[in-house]
Amino acid sequence: MSTKKSSWKDSIQTFGRSLLLPIALLAPIGMVMGICSAMGQSYMIEKFPFLGNEILKLVLSSLQTITSIVFNNIPLLFAMGVAQGMAKNEKGIAVFSSAVGYLTLNVVMSVYLKATGTMADAAVAAQVGQGTVLGIQTLKIEALGGLISGLVAAKVADRFYRLELPLAFAFFGGKKSIPIITFVCMIPIGLVIPVIWNVLTSFLISISFIFTAPYVGNAVYYTLNRALIPFGLHHVLASLVRFTEAGGTYMINGTEYVGILNATNEILFNLGPTSEYWKQLMPTLTSYLGGAQMLTTLFRVPAIGLAMYHTSFLKNRKIAILSSLVCGHQIYPQNIPTRGIRDITVEDVAAAEKLGCVIKLIAWMKRGEDGSVAAGVEPCLVPKANQLAGVDDVFNAVLVKGDMLGDVVFYGKGAGKLPTASAVVADVVDALKNGVKVHDSLFWQPAEPVEGMLTDPAPAAYYVRVEGIAPAVAEAIYGKGHVVEEHFDGCSYFVDSADGKALAEAARKVEAMGGSVKLVLRRLPEDA
Repeated sequence: MSTKKSSWKDSIQTFGRSLLLPIALLAPIGMVMGICSAMGQSYMIEKFPFLGNEILKLVLSSLQTITSIVFNNIPLLFAMGVAQGMAKNEKGIAVFSSAVGYLTLNVVMSVYLKATGTMADAAVAAQVGQGTVLGIQTLKIEALGGLISGLVAAKVADRFYRLELPLAFAFFGGKKSIPIITFVCMIPIGLVIPVIWNVLTSFLISISFIFTAPYVGNAVYYTLNRALIPFGLHHVLASLVRFTEAGGTYMINGTEYVGILNATNEILFNLGPTSEYWKQLMPTLTSYLGGAQMLTTLFRVPAIGLAMYHTSFLKNRKIAILSSLVCGHQIYPQNIPTRGIRDITVEDVAAAEKLGCVIKLIAWMKRGEDGSVAAGVEPCLVPKANQLAGVDDVFNAVLVKGDMLGDVVFYGKGAGKLPTASAVVADVVDALKNGVKVHDSLFWQPAEPVEGMLTDPAPAAYYVRVEGIAPAVAEAIYGKGHVVEEHFDGCSYFVDSADGKALAEAARKVEAMGGSVKLVLRRLPEDA
């Protein structure tokens, strides 16, 4: 069941992404079309008389006519875009077949209208949902016709691109069968659509009041739009509102326009600000387009930051990746204990100097002989003899200790714009050169998250800073070790050897004596 759900979700996401290709074309073409239309308006010519030049007017009007061809054929663009995005095989032939299917669909619906006597006169065709599409008077189902044609062509391409026919018909097999089968499939679809179109249209009109309701309609729309982004379905919702009856139907100068974008284009590009529809409809229509997105954009960056803060496991993500590579199975960041440097004071730095150490933020991982894994990200005391002690500034280092190899250090710049850019470009070039084979050896097997944290049970030396108890009491509680520094309210103590359980028990005793443990730092050995 989960596999079916995942497959269904992936298909819907792919469908949503396939809509981006035609939508991406509409943006720049619409910009050119809008600029040309605006510059040809009378109010612009009054403000900028040079726009009244006949040659310039001819150029602008010609550009407007040329760009309008894209908006006049949006369904065909959707057919080709969906076919290209949804087909897994023979995408080019799928796109060609989608155009064949779209033409077939429109002519079959036209034949149905003639056969049933429901073909309307051209003068009133728009009022009953009919119109001329690519020279064919048919049912104007707008973008839906393109979506259906694209989906059918993609499905046929994936199913029949290796079709084998008897020898007498072998020429029509394989790839050549795709547009033929698409043509055949669109005939029954074209006969069924007019029957259900009235029901579908009525349904879309019935829900359009939700999105077009005054004051709350665009809020509902954008709430759903944001909510659908993680599932990749926001493009589907946007297309419904922009191009179908779900976004409302609008009578403008006796012509019916279906969807938000179609009505907006007519008013913006053809009628201009002097039209009565500019004040009447444009405030509502544009609230569903770019203008209202400013509200979501305003909160987008802080929302992203908040999400990263709560979920990214930034400090322990790198060690989780390295641990997964070493172990050969997934190590999850949430299982790695993490501490920062917030509690470290100047006195701690001075105490570390007395111990012949420096304090470094270390991400470490250990693999036991039994296959157990321990990992952590925490500030540690690093002896100055240790190779990690001299890593400063933008430099990072990875120290690997092998049974036979010994210590190996990988050292270099790990921050800054130039090192980061170099790493990114190197990865891109590597991917382009090697394709799907890039870094095949760097993948690991999936695994479930473990319960609890991947703590290290082995004993180690520790630096402890306590408050509220005397140095003698600290020595009695922590055992073998020595006082590093005494403070007016406590001391810093170096523990020669202790494990996690012993440290927890010592902290409990300190609290029982009225004190508190302020800092615990593991000391790394000099050779690791």
